[in-house]
Order: sequence, then structure tokens, then C-alpha cells
Amino acid sequence: MSRWNHAICRMCWGLKHGPREPVRVIPPKEETCCYCGEPTTASIYTRDDPSKTPYCAHDRAAPVRR
Repeated sequence: MSRWNHAICRMCWGLKHGPREPVRVIPPKEETCCYCGEPTTASIYTRDDPSKTPYCAHDRAAPVRR
């Protein structure tokens, strides 16, 4: 996966993409939404610049609010 792929919850996906349905490519596992910081098992990912995602968890033990 690219460093610009971030987990996103169903609610934040809807706010960002409206009624467009996401495509899931892996089975669900608990992750942290890169926008709201809430736990999610939606297995939805978004490609956004890590500097623009407030809860980017890449290369960290726990998500960090930017």
C-alpha cells in the first residue's frame, strides 16, 4: 500500500464523497480513521496527503493529531 493510503470511517467517507460507494479490497480489521480519529472496521481507504490528514498513523505506534 502507498504511504498515502489512509483508513477512513464510513461517516467521514460519506462527508468527503457523498453517496459514492467505496470499493473494499481487504477484509475488515480495526484501524483509526485519518480524519476523525475514531476506531473503524470499515476497511475503506483514501489517498490523501499525510500532512492534510489530522490523525495520520503511518510510522507511529499510535495515531497522532497533527
